[in-house]
Amino acid sequence: QTAVNVYGIVDMGLVREQGNAAGSVNKLTSGAQSGSRIGFKGTEDLGENMKALFVLETGIAADSGGFNQNGLAFGRQSFVGLQNDFGTLTLGRQYTPYFLTLNAADPFASGLAGSSGNLMANSGIRMNNTIKYASPIFMGGATAELAYGFGELTGNNDKGRLISGSIGYANDLFSLRLAHHNKRNAADTANSKNTILSGTWDFQVAKAGEQVAVARVARGH
Repeated sequence: QTAVNVYGIVDMGLVREQGNAAGSVNKLTSGAQSGSRIGFKGTEDLGENMKALFVLETGIAADSGGFNQNGLAFGRQSFVGLQNDFGTLTLGRQYTPYFLTLNAADPFASGLAGSSGNLMANSGIRMNNTIKYASPIFMGGATAELAYGFGELTGNNDKGRLISGSIGYANDLFSLRLAHHNKRNAADTANSKNTILSGTWDFQVAKAGEQVAVARVARGH
């Protein structure tokens, strides 16, 4: 069986920004809460509990009619993969396990002015040229993800490469997740290392979330 879905969001808001040196400004903003987008995703049953999948998702600047993510055609997500009982393996441009950990405990879901991305150390949202493995759910709630992004710079495989991973546990009441992201710069002179621990607790009438992040740059090899 084959299924292809078309989906999307158009998010527009009137925003007033003030407090910077240039003064205040009134403007229309696309994606103030959720990034405006149009996407295509599909699956194909290959038999024996195996299926192929793909996602192509474009970020749209609805206020001007352009593209987000620096004008990339499918800058939000662009990947293909295989899934079975042992997990999901995907290839392409994808969300980092670090960002997914940050986003999971953010009550604003990385949107609006209260987004944790405005307050927490952030290593980037997406990875290019990436092989990513996501485990199935173990022991009633445990999961893991591991991603490797090729730098694709001739002569040195370390230049620009990214490694990101996470482990976590979640049930109906609480979740806890630990992630690490390691990025080698294009000059092969330093690693940017980010680690985050996030958690939530659902009190039924309210939900609390907490995040702690550490960022550092290591020089040399």
